[in-house]
Amino acid sequence: MKESNLHRLILRDVCDADTRLFRNHVGYGLVIRHKNPAVRERIMSACIEMAERMGGSGERMRFGLAPDSADLIGAHRELVTPQWCDRMAGKVVAVFCSIEVKTATGRPGDGQVNWDGFMRGFGARSGFARSVEEARDIIKNTKQG
Repeated sequence: MKESNLHRLILRDVCDADTRLFRNHVGYGLVIRHKNPAVRERIMSACIEMAERMGGSGERMRFGLAPDSADLIGAHRELVTPQWCDRMAGKVVAVFCSIEVKTATGRPGDGQVNWDGFMRGFGARSGFARSVEEARDIIKNTKQG
């Protein structure tokens, strides 16, 4: 299954009254598809120059949370119990969620592994999912590693 199809399935099947996830596209505001990075750069520069020649302006604008941040981000509603924090017991908090979607053969990059570790270090529900079930396990905080 393609990664984009798995994104859609996870968003459809995991989001509910207690969980909201959003697609986190990371990149530049001008999307040029070309396999050669040098050619892609020349195309972007030419587009900016053309806009300026026609009386406009242009710039590259980065969008998304951060480089190597997860494909799906959001929050899960969690009821605080006395075992967790006695003085906040009964209150609802939002726990940040971060899911990097991978195909059956996809491997996380070093930056993605670092992002996951960073998020976990701050208490987020974070991990790599190859299926809807694995995404649910991350959100419910039952998936290990």
